[in-house]
Amino acid sequence: MPTPRFEDANGVVDGVNTSFTTNLAYEPGSLEVFINGQLKRTQDEDGWTETGPQSFELKEAPIIISGEPEKVRVFYRGADSPGTIAENLVGVISEVEELTGTLQPVQELVGVLEEVETLTGVIVEVDELQGTIEEVDELIGVICECP
Repeated sequence: MPTPRFEDANGVVDGVNTSFTTNLAYEPGSLEVFINGQLKRTQDEDGWTETGPQSFELKEAPIIISGEPEKVRVFYRGADSPGTIAENLVGVISEVEELTGTLQPVQELVGVLEEVETLTGVIVEVDELQGTIEEVDELIGVICECP
């Protein structure tokens, strides 16, 4: 099963550029595009089009607002990326600068996250999810196929 990925798209945000790429090739039809956290749909006026196995074209160029470029992020299933299998993950993650990764599939995830600046990742096919997240500056990720 291909590994889902959630990451910043590659490309210049300048109000003109509409061409962006992903870090890895994606399965056709699996790409989702977000501008500043807002999901864009391919059929909408401000949507996008897949242009290659690792590229896409936005219908509207992202702009710079108050000196900050709009954030273009993507979610996709990697075309050839392997997954990691974990039966149980139990523990405490504390004072971590950045935590990035993929867990797929996981039977049980139990734990505590404290003082994490950035948490980025994907949890797929989780039967049980328990835990506490404290003092996290940014939480980015996808949890899917939970019963």
